[in-house]
Amino acid sequence: MKKILHFFIIITLLTFNQIYSQSPTCDTASGICSGQGGPYNNTNTTTPGGNAAGYGQVNCLFSTPYPAWFYMQVGTSGSMDFTLIQTTSGNSDVDFALWGPFNSLNNVCDNLSGFSPGYTGPVNLVDCSYSGSATENINITNGVHGEYYILLVTNFGQQPGTYTINQTGGTGSLSCDIVCGVDLGPDELYCSTTINNTTLTATFNQEPTLAGTPTYEWYLDGVLQTTTTTNTLNVTQNGTWEVRVVRPGCSDLAIDQIEVAFTSEPVLNTPVDLIGPNNDCSPVFDLTSVIPAMLSPASPSDFDVYFYLSLFGPGGSLAGNYASAIPNPTAFTPNPVGNTTIYVRVENDLNPTCAEFTEFQVIVNCGIVIVQPSDLYACDDISNDGFEIFDLTSQSATVLGTNNPSNY
Repeated sequence: MKKILHFFIIITLLTFNQIYSQSPTCDTASGICSGQGGPYNNTNTTTPGGNAAGYGQVNCLFSTPYPAWFYMQVGTSGSMDFTLIQTTSGNSDVDFALWGPFNSLNNVCDNLSGFSPGYTGPVNLVDCSYSGSATENINITNGVHGEYYILLVTNFGQQPGTYTINQTGGTGSLSCDIVCGVDLGPDELYCSTTINNTTLTATFNQEPTLAGTPTYEWYLDGVLQTTTTTNTLNVTQNGTWEVRVVRPGCSDLAIDQIEVAFTSEPVLNTPVDLIGPNNDCSPVFDLTSVIPAMLSPASPSDFDVYFYLSLFGPGGSLAGNYASAIPNPTAFTPNPVGNTTIYVRVENDLNPTCAEFTEFQVIVNCGIVIVQPSDLYACDDISNDGFEIFDLTSQSATVLGTNNPSNY
């Protein structure tokens, strides 16, 4: 699966005549990014379920009435400066606290210094302000691509109104994938003789807060196939499927890709044994020579074939650890010398998990031509007992002739 988000807006955050939602609890924090900075309805005395009391004092915030929570992810590494402006009919005082960086959002609300009960880790408060102003400046000095930050905004005046959070400077920028991105899920690789279609579903990373009927463009290997106004498409063809869509409320074109493959286990013919030349104790075998007949009538180009000396790899798993495969199967010599069982794993090249096993033998025909040695003679000693000692190894060199003694 490959995600792409085309940015038409990078630094300046647009203010639309649209109102975005905000989340009153950390666990339900809303994503924000470049181009999606509001305006947001603040939480106030008229907000159903609004948290009037907040959390008491949190770091520099001596009070935290009507909180709203956001998360952001760094898209381009660097510094980032944001301006938070609240507009109300009365007291427009707005305050904030910012935590980070975090590698993921898992359990992040339990790991905010000065906020999370029982947290004893390092201080991860990045910025904080409790001024009486309706305008606040938020700074990230060294954001790193992929890292997350958590932002708490509070409404000191508690009056109904809106606010915007705009990036106004810095060398970095936020990722919009967390808000405007789309997801097709993991690759869909099937190994079955009965499955020949699947339904792709494009899901926005954050549910749209505005009404709209987006148009989904569906591509196969880069070629447009169809457009739909629904987020699903039934497909029957192998390849790289891609969806392109603009989420309602966003200005960025979101793209996601997945691989789709309808395959089945390879059907293998039993490979023939390979027999070495006569009298050759160090034969060189081309193991790949068995492939065409083993796969016939299928095309060898549709499969990946690996050869092993053991059926089981590390941990007792079936051979499939590519590092333990015979490294040069076109020039294999058994070591030690002797007949050897070769195990074969054949994978569908569109789906490596769709595999089958077989085996064959390489046979070393290590025959030898020997030289008849001369007889050994000795005279009986003075004991005249009819017994004498002969050193038979003295004949080895004669018997072996031109053969290599190390092979025998």
